[in-house]
Amino acid sequence: MSRPRETTDAQLLEAARACFLERGPRVSTQVVAQAAGVSQATLFKRFGTKEELLLAAMRPQEPVIIRQLDLERPAREQLEALLSEMTAFFFSMLPRLAVLKAAGVEPGCLFRDEEPPPIRARRLLTAWLAELHAAGRVRVPDPGSVALALIGSVSTPAMRAFLFGEEPPDPSTYAASVVDLFWEGMKP
Repeated sequence: MSRPRETTDAQLLEAARACFLERGPRVSTQVVAQAAGVSQATLFKRFGTKEELLLAAMRPQEPVIIRQLDLERPAREQLEALLSEMTAFFFSMLPRLAVLKAAGVEPGCLFRDEEPPPIRARRLLTAWLAELHAAGRVRVPDPGSVALALIGSVSTPAMRAFLFGEEPPDPSTYAASVVDLFWEGMKP
């Protein structure tokens, strides 16, 4: 009978992510293992190689709310929640992508057989806006352009903070401001 796992994969990935973000992609697996409280053998048993560990640790999680948009709840409220979550997503994603680039790994390989979260988000947001428009709940004659403008507006602060050190806004306050700006042109 094998011994039960004391450290979950999620805990290992969290420790690895912290090490990679703090020290870069060349941090040793010994340092990662020590931070996670496991042996190097455990890391390799669970993730195979250091590159697989790096890819798993740096893979961003897509905003959950994008899969929960519906036509029943208030559109403005859903849009604020979505943009808040997406703002936080971009703040977590950019440092991860930088680590991957520094390791010589193309970020696209994180999503080998699926759409990257920002592409999926644009597609789903476009479809949702089109449905809301068709139902007369919003006025959005070009849902694709509006979706791209909304996503662009919430990705920009993360880029400015990451690249230039600009003070990041609070995601929910910023999202509410963006929705206020767009809503005047979108309301039915």
